[in-house]
Amino acid sequence: MPDAGNNASRLRFRPFLRSDALAMMSWRYPPPYSAYNLDSPEPTVLAELLRTENRYHAILCDGEMIGFFSVGPDARVPGWNYDDNALDVGMGLRPDHTGQGQGYVCLTAILAFVGHESPGRVLRATVLAWNQRALRVCHRAGFRPVATFKKKDAGDHDCIVLLRNPSRSSLL
Repeated sequence: MPDAGNNASRLRFRPFLRSDALAMMSWRYPPPYSAYNLDSPEPTVLAELLRTENRYHAILCDGEMIGFFSVGPDARVPGWNYDDNALDVGMGLRPDHTGQGQGYVCLTAILAFVGHESPGRVLRATVLAWNQRALRVCHRAGFRPVATFKKKDAGDHDCIVLLRNPSRSSLL
């Protein structure tokens, strides 16, 4: 099993293939991270993941998919009044790659990729408030909290909205 470790040079990204989306939809996280499980095998979910304007990408390490990210409105969480002053970024790692320190390596590589494609943009991430691992990774990468809200779903989870100013790119 590939381990991204601290070696971002081993990471590659590609727009989602059908096989990437199906693999991601099958991932099952243990509680409380099970809130991130996609419980719907519906074709509409697959179609949304494959829409090019949703900008889903597979995170590959040595050719194996270890995670994903999306850029743009599809990275937003229902329940907050988002604007277009920032570019939204979302990320997830395969369940067997979480909690091992790989999140920061993957996120910084994603930020470099997004920064190259959209230079100078303020970036925004939305994280479930109880997910301290994700919040630590975002904070370490230069994101700062700007708002909280309740996610509109059956779980009614609190979320934190974080922004990263492009001047923080010196961290990469």
